[in-house]
Amino acid sequence: MAPLFDIRDWFDIRDWDRRFGLPVLRFAVERILLGRLALPRGAVRLLLSRRLRQIGPSVESGFYLRQLNGAARGAAARDPVLHYHLVGRFQNWAPNPGFDPIFYRERHPELRWHDDPVLHHARLGGKAGPTVPLRPVGRRERGNAASRPGVLTLHHSRGGGSSHFLDLYEESLRRRGFRPVRLSRLSRAAPLFQAVDTETGEALSPVFDLFEEPERVGELAAATKAVALVVNHLVDLPASAFSRLPELCRVADLRLGVILHDYFWICPRINLVDAEGRFCGGQKGRACVGCVPAEDGGAQSLEQWRSEAHRFLAACDRIIAPSRDLVDRLHRHWPDLSIRVWRPEDDNEITPPRMPSIGPGETLRVAVLGRLNVAKGYEVVLRLAEEIARRKAPVRLLLLGQSVGDAALRKAGVEVLGRYPPGGAEDLLRRTAPHVVFIPAIWPETWSFVLTHALRAQVPVHAFDLGAIAERLRAIGHGTLLDPELADRPGDLLDHFLALLPDATGQSAAARETGELQE
Repeated sequence: MAPLFDIRDWFDIRDWDRRFGLPVLRFAVERILLGRLALPRGAVRLLLSRRLRQIGPSVESGFYLRQLNGAARGAAARDPVLHYHLVGRFQNWAPNPGFDPIFYRERHPELRWHDDPVLHHARLGGKAGPTVPLRPVGRRERGNAASRPGVLTLHHSRGGGSSHFLDLYEESLRRRGFRPVRLSRLSRAAPLFQAVDTETGEALSPVFDLFEEPERVGELAAATKAVALVVNHLVDLPASAFSRLPELCRVADLRLGVILHDYFWICPRINLVDAEGRFCGGQKGRACVGCVPAEDGGAQSLEQWRSEAHRFLAACDRIIAPSRDLVDRLHRHWPDLSIRVWRPEDDNEITPPRMPSIGPGETLRVAVLGRLNVAKGYEVVLRLAEEIARRKAPVRLLLLGQSVGDAALRKAGVEVLGRYPPGGAEDLLRRTAPHVVFIPAIWPETWSFVLTHALRAQVPVHAFDLGAIAERLRAIGHGTLLDPELADRPGDLLDHFLALLPDATGQSAAARETGELQE
């Protein structure tokens, strides 16, 4: 008999760890275990002694403590290894400059959110693979490094599509005769960066605080003959970065460029999905004030946020966006900005999808790909799954990835396969052989590498008529675009997919499709 209550389901509730569990845990660790009394700390160390011995060599105390401020730093200084294991690992804080926990988790999808990546690496030893994303990319494109002008790229530590975008952009810089040097952020908790040669993986600077040691950027610019600093997002940096980065470039005599990936410039809710889980377009007016929480907007008003963001963008020598849709949406706010579209991939190489062959009585297999959160359509998939179960419809939903609520999806009948390794999406699509891929994003994506995976695997794509996904499907003339209002109408959305199944004559909407764009 199944248990009435499974604690694993409790831990899988969306945002539980961020909003409730982790703050409570951190308070207990920093105020009690790492307080002035040594007895509780000693007891816990004894209990966890084996684990702490394994991870201890990987935690560099000086570096780790630089990620913390005030009382938290003082508490963690009493036992940095214990603090990392009980708090830092849940926050994806780096234990040392050579270990990127977000990258490591992406390479090891078997890790659950509460697993310690450093402990996992220690136990696997040499079999664990690399711990940082930057590795040599091959031969230098034009001459040696000293003969080529440098371009500094400022990167966040979140991973994901914007990181892959930067990889591709740096590759294009190399082809054009530049030497990209990445200022790679080493911690989401503090603006700690290290310059890395993207061709050799060699560290070109010590770890430095971008705003407490801005002279490091000038030194790097001189050493690498850099002509520009390209900012790959300002997420996780203080709002003062809007004014401090242009000044930093002025002092270092660097041109300033920025890559736009979302709507961060309009609102700290970077995907413009409001507190109710709906895409608002950044046009809520006075309602925006109540929507943007204090921890996102800080003490600023949204008007001040937008004013400073516009001032930053206006100071840039080059603004890059992945899609015309993103440019058009930003121009509604700031028509004075000159924004260049740079597409990271060539859709001209895409071949038409293979039309699904669905036999009589066969269940329709619908795959959703990637990491699913509210903006990327978690609620859409959950409601669709519940509607499928309610109507006992012959449709099977597969999530090739993970979500913010895997337990709820599984309970509703979704087959959740979990994270796939980097580069494994297209192979997974071929092995699971879905009839169609559904991209349920409720916000206007600005590129979507998930769409690229589906197109390259030649699986028909169904998506809402929004953003760069719609723009790209229209440009190549393939796919099916749905009314975005179907996101709130699971019954009608299910009817759309049921129409793909054979009717009494053995024909289906899918069989009648030509592979051309359907709207």
